[in-house]
Amino acid sequence: MVNGDRRRPLILPSSQPWSEECAPRTDFAVLASVLEDAPIRTPPLKPVAGGLRQAIAALRHRRGVSVYVSLSEKIGAPLALLLAARRDQAPHVLVAHHLTSAKKRSLHQRTGWLHRFARIVVLSEPQAAYLREVGYPPEKAVLLPDSVDTRFWHSLSDRSETVAGEPSFVLSVGQERRDYATLLEAARDLAPLPFVIVSGSLWGAATVAPEHLPENVSVRRGLRFAELRGLYTRASVVVVPLEADTRYAAGANGLLEGMAMGKAVVLTQTPGLEGYARDNETVRIVPPSDPSALASAIRRLRKAPEETARLGAAARAAASARHSLDAYTTVLAKVVREAESETR
Repeated sequence: MVNGDRRRPLILPSSQPWSEECAPRTDFAVLASVLEDAPIRTPPLKPVAGGLRQAIAALRHRRGVSVYVSLSEKIGAPLALLLAARRDQAPHVLVAHHLTSAKKRSLHQRTGWLHRFARIVVLSEPQAAYLREVGYPPEKAVLLPDSVDTRFWHSLSDRSETVAGEPSFVLSVGQERRDYATLLEAARDLAPLPFVIVSGSLWGAATVAPEHLPENVSVRRGLRFAELRGLYTRASVVVVPLEADTRYAAGANGLLEGMAMGKAVVLTQTPGLEGYARDNETVRIVPPSDPSALASAIRRLRKAPEETARLGAAARAAASARHSLDAYTTVLAKVVREAESETR
């Protein structure tokens, strides 16, 4: 029991809190502040802790919980299955990122785990369509596009965080479902224009070996957020190359960070990010697996600085209006309160 008989929300984060002082705010922290009655905080677990261990830790607080809020399936799935065995349980809200993976489809076929949630928030239309496919009540499903901290991701007037002496370059950030093979082909076509890729790994089964990198491409890893923001500031164009038919919001962070930074972004068309940006209004959208189209889009932007500036300004405005972390958590808090009120 926490604070006597008063029950409160229990928010379960999808990742560890940032250890850096200069970093974007997290959805966990901002949601906790929006839910004004001081949500229960579980002790942080080590990054190696699996979702099951986190779920077990959450159950230790169950007598004081008014509503569980799982910010990813990693914690939400095991917690839902554990709660199913208990009679007196608080409602459970899930923020779902990728329900259509083979493992999660199989889990639902075997257990019906998705029907155990009072609300499910999804970040893309294909995921919402899957909920309809499995018969999840439409009035309990919420389509809420992803967000970034637009207070942190903004164009810098003080260039002290930028990379000193580095020439203008094309920047690509992220790893999940990235089509770096196509980007590298485009980079070869645009040599000697520098490309900087920030990713933990480029080397999947469908891409190239690191020794085959073009001379005009460099890879950065392990950057602090301030360093990454500096790279965004200096970049002339941001590219988000994605694999064809990606049906969840992979690439959303890279897209929205670039938009929030006021950059001209070139984005691969995928179902998972449909509706996040508009071609020729806030980004340039190119077909998947087409290095010629990608190179052409980058080349045109590089040759048209006024158009690049217009696109970047429109992108920043759109990110601030529709994809800010503050707006996202305000809607999410309303969803949590609705689920919570139904059990009172």
